[in-house]
Amino acid sequence: MNFFKKIFKIEKSKDNYSDFLDLEKFEREIDVNMNTSNKKYVKVVTLSNSEQISFLKYEIYNGNILIIDISYFKDDDQFKDQFFKELKNVIVETKGDIVGIKENLIIITPSGIEIDRNKIGEIYNE
Repeated sequence: MNFFKKIFKIEKSKDNYSDFLDLEKFEREIDVNMNTSNKKYVKVVTLSNSEQISFLKYEIYNGNILIIDISYFKDDDQFKDQFFKELKNVIVETKGDIVGIKENLIIITPSGIEIDRNKIGEIYNE
């Protein structure tokens, strides 16, 4: 056994604590890596074709906030019904939130961010 210790330079430390991993340092490194790779964005989208729906779903699953302009399809009720049906399924699955602003704008938020349906001016005018 001493032969292996000399070859591999295995030495037993005098204090038992030096053989352990510094968990605080390890946790800090994990936090730094997690924070840089999990950035969330507010993205503005002008919906102009049905192929963009898959892009919107991808962004919702990644936790981004979307502001979607649907004015291009404002007269196409069939498209809007299909569009909202697909988005509703994703929002329910991800526990996000959706609200319409005016006639042509929609905001979608990820889980953990709820949209307040009260206008600030309405709260103070009561």
